[in-house]
Amino acid sequence: MKSMILRACTALFFMAIVVAVAYTVPHPSQTAITASALTSPAFAHQQTVAQLLEPTPLPEADVVSPTDSTDPTPATLIELSPILYQQNALAVVNFKATWGNKSANIATMTDYIYEADAQGAQMIVFPEMALIGYSANSDSETWDYQMPVAYAETTAGTTATTFSALAQELDLWIIYGGTETYSSTQAYNAAFICSPDGSVETYRKIAPVEGDWCLAGSAPLVIDAGDLGRIGIGICYDTYSHPELGEYYTSQGCDLYVNLTASSVNYSADNEDAWLWYYTSRLESLAAQSGLYVASANLVGSCGGYVFPGGSAFVTPNTAMEVTTGEEGIVYNQAMDDLPSLTINATTYSQWYADIAATSYNPKYSYTSAKSPTVYLADTTATLVSTIHQAGAQGVDILLYPSEDFITQPIPGTTTRTLSNYAVTYEMYILFTMTEILDSGEEVDAVAILSPDGTITSHQVDSPVILDTPWGSLGVALGDELYNNPLLSRYYGAMGCKGMLHIGFTAPTTWQLETILGVYGSRDGLAIATCTPTQSHLVTIFHNQSGDQAINWETGAAVDWTAVTEPTLWNLEDTGFSITYFNAERSAQWFDSGAES
Repeated sequence: MKSMILRACTALFFMAIVVAVAYTVPHPSQTAITASALTSPAFAHQQTVAQLLEPTPLPEADVVSPTDSTDPTPATLIELSPILYQQNALAVVNFKATWGNKSANIATMTDYIYEADAQGAQMIVFPEMALIGYSANSDSETWDYQMPVAYAETTAGTTATTFSALAQELDLWIIYGGTETYSSTQAYNAAFICSPDGSVETYRKIAPVEGDWCLAGSAPLVIDAGDLGRIGIGICYDTYSHPELGEYYTSQGCDLYVNLTASSVNYSADNEDAWLWYYTSRLESLAAQSGLYVASANLVGSCGGYVFPGGSAFVTPNTAMEVTTGEEGIVYNQAMDDLPSLTINATTYSQWYADIAATSYNPKYSYTSAKSPTVYLADTTATLVSTIHQAGAQGVDILLYPSEDFITQPIPGTTTRTLSNYAVTYEMYILFTMTEILDSGEEVDAVAILSPDGTITSHQVDSPVILDTPWGSLGVALGDELYNNPLLSRYYGAMGCKGMLHIGFTAPTTWQLETILGVYGSRDGLAIATCTPTQSHLVTIFHNQSGDQAINWETGAAVDWTAVTEPTLWNLEDTGFSITYFNAERSAQWFDSGAES
């Protein structure tokens, strides 16, 4: 029995509003939070803040054994029961860190904690490395390198102890970014989670991009937060480039994903629109595809040579993010009670990642000289057979046809064998939808795939298929799995594909094109040809006027998408997968821990 990933199709109602003038595909609405929603530290308090003017001493043994960050009771095929977060239950902070001044940052953070408690918050989240300020450096002779190591602490350190006591006093979860002790030359970029019961745990950034001082963590962290549900933790690049983490947390029954980030406009050469596209597309796609609430806390202002815009926000699967930039202060959640009910079968994902791990440095992957096949994303105004002849006469290389009157047959079967002759004659890949009768007698929606060499195969949801073509490897997708399953794109990218061929049943929304497919292009390095009965699009990696892969500085997008109605060249140049700290074997183990035995 093939496992099915059942997902609620979310975010279909997003209204697109222009982010940058003269851009034909607008960004979803970014309603600014009013200035009154952002508050500065002003609450007086009686507790004395530890004056940590000196670096925390390292232990004599030089190395601290890592704490166990794995969930002790992994869930299996969990169905979510959406939790209700009352207004102001959660607080995230646009935090302006004083670089290298731990005591000043603790004082400011403590003010915010008391303020959040006065507003009824049950959890407050500070950004990545808020405790000391952001630092990225690989030169061990510099203070930029040495500072985050020197100021690193353990879960029994002075800062964690101080905030743990405050968490107990106020019955409040406190989550903050800092560095965790490892050795005299390296530390972890960590999230410290202080529970109201007095315990402290850490999540270590799995994909650090902060330079050689920063050691990579290896494990997700699930927190059982009682009335606040189960919470998964991620830090910045983990969140934006590793969809495995969000899907794992969903498989573990999490309700909330907490993202500590130091997301800088330096990413986009000080162009805030480009940063905004990156930030919102990553978080909105995470919420929509993994069915999670997201609480994201970012730094604001200049720190460590970087400029941070803020943008701390809450994201739900079916609303656009509300983002404000340039202001310090707390942002509180609105009432959140509309998570989609869904299930994830971890067994499927475990097998996918095991397959990727078994084919590392996949020999099929290469930059071929033939970059642009001619594709025809047909509508249904003409019959399939007449469309095939028309495409063949025009030299089409790849034809996608979204059948409306489904044929019900085995594959191979009478129809596919007959049409396969045309694929051979015209030297054309022909893909069309039909109902496939499996050997078991079960009937499933499928894409019939006819190749120029006479091969006949099919793709069903949850069963990836990769075609080896003269233009590189291409994956196949059907229906809503393109929008609902981020790990299908990841699978194809990591297996060396240059693009995806998709046949859908309904036209994609602007939001789906910009956010979901845009993320697949910019994150997984895939071009996408998506064909539906009424509307079809080509998504390609953005190139500047010189032909170099780049970012569109007018909009911030890293991809282009174009509506097409006739045979069109599909640019596959500069596609390809490259993710820092990607580890398929590790991801397979994550999902295997929650898979059915």
